[in-house]
Amino acid sequence: MNKLIYALSLALLLQNCGTAEKAKESLAEKLIEKGTGLKIDSDNISNVKDQETSVELDWDGPSSFADVSDLNTSITVTKDLMAIVIKNDTRALVINFNANGNSLSARPLQAETSNSPADDGSITSNVNITDFSEMANDMNTAVFSAMKGTATVEKLTTDELVLKLEGQYGHLMDLENPEAWIPLQGTIRCKYPLISRLGEGVDAI
Repeated sequence: MNKLIYALSLALLLQNCGTAEKAKESLAEKLIEKGTGLKIDSDNISNVKDQETSVELDWDGPSSFADVSDLNTSITVTKDLMAIVIKNDTRALVINFNANGNSLSARPLQAETSNSPADDGSITSNVNITDFSEMANDMNTAVFSAMKGTATVEKLTTDELVLKLEGQYGHLMDLENPEAWIPLQGTIRCKYPLISRLGEGVDAI
């Protein structure tokens, strides 16, 4: 697991390369392979400059994406996990799909939100919305997490990502306080997501 976390962190280097020199992209890939022993295969690096991401959230939470136009979307996939990271300098939306031994290639790919493996071994997801501007004030209120609901990948290709969220969201300190949860529905669309496959035989795309 530590290797996987390390790999996901380094994979973000590829996202931040943007239209930078191929040397930087190559260095990021080599760092991941050296640090994890996993082979990395990245798609759409050349199209990152044309990437467009929109996040439409219908909820009463404070982290609005409606006025944001500079979001970056990266997707890292292994046999066990699909991590979708949508962020800019002020906020981030992170959606993880945990395979639990299943294939992540089904479309639509729908998973119940859960912070622990499902008892029946089904695919689960967890979603976190972070407002970086709140972190200096109170870490407890800077992050909203999916307490109950679903995350659904309706489409995922090198050209397009369409993802839908539905459920109840709240702060982790309100885990046992459903009255404090906020209903959310949302749609995320991205043109030319940056996709990185880690390891052999990854078939989620």
